Amino acid sequence: AGLLAFAAVCALTDALAPPIQWDVRAYHLAIPELALRAGRFEALPWLLHSHWPHLMEALYALPLAAGRDSAAALLHLGAAVLLVVAVFATGRAAAGGAAGWTAALLLAAQPALSSEAGTAHCDAAAALLAFAAAGALARWDEDRRPRLAAFAGLLAGGAVATKLTLAAPLAAWTLWLGAKRRPRDAAVFAACAAAVCGPWLLKTWLETGDPIWPFLSSWTGDAAAAALAARNAVSNRWGFPPPAWALTLDGPGYLLLPCAAALALTTQGRRAPASAVERWLWAGGLPLAALALPQHAAWRYLMPLWPAFALAAGRAVASALKAGRARALAAAALVAAGALPIASLSPNNALFAVVAPRPSSAPEADRRALWEDRALGGLPRFERDARDVLPPGARVVLFREIRGYGAGFDYRWGDPMNQAILDYRRLADPEALAARLRSIGATFVLDHSGSSLYQEDPGYYDRRTLALMAQCLRRHGRVVLERDGFALYRLL
Repeated sequence: AGLLAFAAVCALTDALAPPIQWDVRAYHLAIPELALRAGRFEALPWLLHSHWPHLMEALYALPLAAGRDSAAALLHLGAAVLLVVAVFATGRAAAGGAAGWTAALLLAAQPALSSEAGTAHCDAAAALLAFAAAGALARWDEDRRPRLAAFAGLLAGGAVATKLTLAAPLAAWTLWLGAKRRPRDAAVFAACAAAVCGPWLLKTWLETGDPIWPFLSSWTGDAAAAALAARNAVSNRWGFPPPAWALTLDGPGYLLLPCAAALALTTQGRRAPASAVERWLWAGGLPLAALALPQHAAWRYLMPLWPAFALAAGRAVASALKAGRARALAAAALVAAGALPIASLSPNNALFAVVAPRPSSAPEADRRALWEDRALGGLPRFERDARDVLPPGARVVLFREIRGYGAGFDYRWGDPMNQAILDYRRLADPEALAARLRSIGATFVLDHSGSSLYQEDPGYYDRRTLALMAQCLRRHGRVVLERDGFALYRLL
């Protein structure tokens, strides 16, 4: 309980601090900010992430409209807390208190959850909705009432509207309901799910030609959808065999290894049986795994399946604790190993932005803005200065930078992969790039040459693309602002 409380405090501190996470500033908060500016969710061909469903981002628009981006992070934190509590309650009901505490601790210790819980991401919310849908289906198993199938469908549809990859469990659950010879309930479940996620999938279809882009793009025959999918594949999918870093990204071993080892400590006959919730999670998790495993962030995309692993580990640990001293000690060691990521958490940096007094060296400075500037390498300060020199109606293309949230000016990504307005491979020379920039209405370019992430990479910012950008800016641009590795160019 103490470790869970510490993890919650760290996440709360992150939520109350200004958002500094890369994905949050690139699109999780940028998309609702752009929607507020436009008055609606628009097609953004220069931001491929905008084509997916964005239920949580739509909710984030509410606090953003009031100027409270911390409240958006608190919404996601609430979802993460509810998920951990729900797993605890399910584990305790299935196999006792030890099982519930073990499942909750192993789940909360997952690095991707503990680091994202207090941020305006969407993964914990999607996992919570999927878990709630599995719970409603478990209740349906008991009395087969259509209204429970309808409620489960609404929750499953909400999960898809939050994270598109959960279309795989939705399809699996629909088929499983039909396999139980309940076609009417399967139809009710699917219809209610479609009522929630259907509008988002229609939006994706109209923008890309594929309702679940990019997963069906090679089958639709739509060349534009296939081209977009190819760009997404380059930046988000690994080949085979996967690189070593893909196998350890987001710390899957902290859950998989304790789960596997705990199951090996006990026999199936000694363990409490899996709950109906856990079984429904596994039924939806296997097709989810098939969809997620080719992705770079595969383990994070599998977050809706983590509760099934945690519950299985909880049942095994509860059994091992009753199977003699040696097995009990081994089980305790496994839980301790799985909880190690919590011990490495520290709220100290974010605490400066939340409760620290004003620095004596700059008593007039806003501590939140000061911390945000330092955490983001001076990007917010440069954007503030850029707003002072940009004329009304300016449109800025971002080279080697995509974190546009809070920029305060009209911008477009110039990223080589994650947009569909600049295809550097088809631009013959710097003059062609300059002409293309003018054709999309660009008047300025913000280049983050000091970025440690966007350096030369054969599969991303390759040598030719970097040379094309540099020569274009040298011949067709003039520096109007430069600081801390950032430069703002006026296009001539």
